[in-house]
Amino acid sequence: MTVAMSMTSSAQSHNPLFTSLSGGYFFDAEAPYAILDVGMEVSDDKLLSLQLLHSQTDGDEFGISLDEKYTGLGLNYKQSRQLGGNIELYYTVGAGIAFVDVEARSGAISIQENTTTPYITTTVGIQERFSRNFTGHFGIRALWLDDFSLNKTIGGVTYSLSGPEHDINFGLELGFTYTF
Repeated sequence: MTVAMSMTSSAQSHNPLFTSLSGGYFFDAEAPYAILDVGMEVSDDKLLSLQLLHSQTDGDEFGISLDEKYTGLGLNYKQSRQLGGNIELYYTVGAGIAFVDVEARSGAISIQENTTTPYITTTVGIQERFSRNFTGHFGIRALWLDDFSLNKTIGGVTYSLSGPEHDINFGLELGFTYTF
């Protein structure tokens, strides 16, 4: 009877579902980003999640106003190792598809095109477990987006847009995880 109660207690203390929200800034692209993860604990130190990533850049080059929006949907894996007390080292790796929306404007000419491209992302950082349910983290993220090219013909003239300017973007991020 004691064994059965102990097993029930252990099963109730494991909370496998979590959500994580992070925000950061990509230095090369000069762009803020936000990431939402929803997933489950595979074990106490391993997480698997569905990831939603969003970044947007606005800029002007050579008299052309360029707005780029990236919204990625992918899978992410996270593993952590205890350093001491409640402090842990973590790393993540993820991959998915980015939906790209690009708009370029120069004078009366405006080009807006959409495409998709694969992405890979990885993070390394430090996290602190404030409680069983709440964790805060600080990390360095790398994001690789595959090159893409968009072409639009207006009045017999073909305009080409390609991207991203930087294949790999590096950024710092801060976030939290809540485990249910």
